[in-house]
Amino acid sequence: MRLAGQLTSLALLASATFSCSTVWPAARAAAVDPFTWAPLVGAGIFSIGDLDEDVSDWAREETPIFGSSTGAVDGSEWIRNILRSEAFLLEATHLVVARDRSRAEWLGPPLAALGAGIAGNAAVHAMKRATDRELPSGENELAFPSGHATYMAISADAAGEVLRCDFSEAPFAPAVRPLRLANGALVALGSWARVEAGAHYPSDVFVGASFGHFISRFAHDLIPTGAQLEITSNSLALVLPFGGAR
Repeated sequence: MRLAGQLTSLALLASATFSCSTVWPAARAAAVDPFTWAPLVGAGIFSIGDLDEDVSDWAREETPIFGSSTGAVDGSEWIRNILRSEAFLLEATHLVVARDRSRAEWLGPPLAALGAGIAGNAAVHAMKRATDRELPSGENELAFPSGHATYMAISADAAGEVLRCDFSEAPFAPAVRPLRLANGALVALGSWARVEAGAHYPSDVFVGASFGHFISRFAHDLIPTGAQLEITSNSLALVLPFGGAR
């Protein structure tokens, strides 16, 4: 029921007409982004021989960062919640700031983040069931890809987009790059926590992070910052001026 509701929300969000002239450039930009293809290279490296399994076994036995499998599980949950909360607070701040300044960049980032979250969740569930890869712990066959890595990447990108839109000028500008780097480090740490917890192989989290960034970048390029609501006495319309700059 939950997945059906998310798919319905995604269909409503995508009810506007998307043409090849808007979809293809957004998909291409997302695909060539280093944060999309670099993790895929990492996944490919770990797929060579038994490296994936060997690193997973070592991480589960040694738990070098989190100290125990329980600590790794808790750590991944904390990091995911931190990134999710940061994205939510920044999106809420964006809505207030953009409206107060009468700026056109109002609904675009929140809509893109919502669309990426819904589409990412649906796609991850579908891929898990299609691949049937067993977890290192043997608990189930839903290892590939890592949903946690996907959702953390989507949250980090959502926060980064708001930072880019609303905080790129003084006095906040010097803090934007460190914050975005810190979010990237949190995604990496939270993804590694899933490996120490025995919930995923390294290649699972690499692919999850890659897919999360791809779908987020795609959504933010496809849905321009100038998206607005037009409200009249008898209608409510979502206006998506495609072709606008990010």
